[in-house]
Amino acid sequence: MAAKRKPKTHVLKTWPEFFQPTWDGDKEFEVRVFDRDFEVDDLLVQEEWDPEVFEAQCVTIGEREGIADVKLFGGAPLAGARTQAYTGRWLSQKIKYILASGFGLEEGHGVLGCELRHKRGGRFRETDSH
Repeated sequence: MAAKRKPKTHVLKTWPEFFQPTWDGDKEFEVRVFDRDFEVDDLLVQEEWDPEVFEAQCVTIGEREGIADVKLFGGAPLAGARTQAYTGRWLSQKIKYILASGFGLEEGHGVLGCELRHKRGGRFRETDSH
């Protein structure tokens, strides 16, 4: 039997319509693309990120900087638009259960059963997870 690894912290962007029910305590699961090595006891940190603000910032920055498409241009202008889309709220959850296949799940997706640990305003910092 392989030794259990030390729990990891996974920091993810989460759109407001999925973030709010978790913030309110009404949703104790996450349906995610399994592009990370999620394991039970890992910490899931969700930072609320608004795609509408991101799109608006891309337009604003593009007009100000004379860039036709900020998303294609990339670099600092794109990073600035992404940063502005964070609402300043984040929460952390402990992963308690993982459903990684079956039951109508699309390939590469899964469901994480989670327990809410913390919720705060302001951007998440690695030191906040302890």
